[in-house]
Amino acid sequence: NMVRSERFEWVDSSRGVAILGVVCIHVCCTFLYQTPPRLSPETWWFLSILTCVSKVGVPLFLMLSGTVNLGSPSKSVIDRSYFRRLQRILIPFTFWALVYLIFKAKGGFRWISWMEALGVINGQVHYHLWFVYSIIGLYLITPMVNAFVIAIGESQSLLVGAFLLALTGFEWSIQNVFQFYCDANLFKPLPVYAGYYILGYGLRSLKVTPTIRDYSYVTFGACAVVSLGISYYLNRNVESFDNRGFHNLNPVVMAMSISAFVMLKPIDKPAVNQGASWITRMFALLGRGSFGVYLSHVLVLEVSFQYLYWNNRKVQTSIPVALLAPVAIILITCLSWSVTTAISKVPIMRRLV
Repeated sequence: NMVRSERFEWVDSSRGVAILGVVCIHVCCTFLYQTPPRLSPETWWFLSILTCVSKVGVPLFLMLSGTVNLGSPSKSVIDRSYFRRLQRILIPFTFWALVYLIFKAKGGFRWISWMEALGVINGQVHYHLWFVYSIIGLYLITPMVNAFVIAIGESQSLLVGAFLLALTGFEWSIQNVFQFYCDANLFKPLPVYAGYYILGYGLRSLKVTPTIRDYSYVTFGACAVVSLGISYYLNRNVESFDNRGFHNLNPVVMAMSISAFVMLKPIDKPAVNQGASWITRMFALLGRGSFGVYLSHVLVLEVSFQYLYWNNRKVQTSIPVALLAPVAIILITCLSWSVTTAISKVPIMRRLV
């Protein structure tokens, strides 16, 4: 249950797009990370294109969180509402972290030791929960960040967010492209993704015109082509998939994510209203349960693939991956949303999603 704001009604539909992208990434990477690779070149390109355009999902979540969480003077104070906002993240995260510790994709559910339970603290839980650790870090420093961005204003916050992203992207590039590692990390005092968070606040007052929207489409498409080209170059002769071309801190993906944010931001009115299209309303409905879907979808994915795909030779040989992947994306999204909705309807469990 991420914080909602009536002032930004379009945020729900944007979150719906973002969570669909996250599910798409995890489904596609289930096939891309197969070792040894068993995909035809055509299937590899198809899955890579889906992964590439979906990689904006997590940055969108971070920017949208900054859009709704920053800017109100009341959020600069550490009071009861501050701890309530933290609880909205910590309670469902703790529950689902324990679920993932108990569940093992290959061995089913089993009891865990105290040492494994303590893995929740140091981040050794499950691969997709890294994002929640980042959100917790951003929520912890929100009062300080909020006071800062209010003091400098939205336009200056846009510059600060862009500057932080540029520095983060530069450091990521020199480490992952030029293989130069330095212990003097510029960002130890801040969560790595603070740039996205602050940029979301700075971009919320941007008045999107048709011309700006067109530029965002062009930028998104150009960055996607570059990202795909990088990924193809990195994966020409490797046994395991190299994801650096699609990494959230890759400067190309950063530019693509900002373009996606602008593309989703309404031109002159909120995207969610009585006149909104059915697809917009559908994404808004999905977006309102996006945190629960994020937490639960990997469990749904792994259980589904374990029993319906990996252990079913007939399915593996009879259904092409290029067809199976889109179907799996839709089904896993719908099932995860259904799980989230069902849990939210039970009074004593609604805080778990």
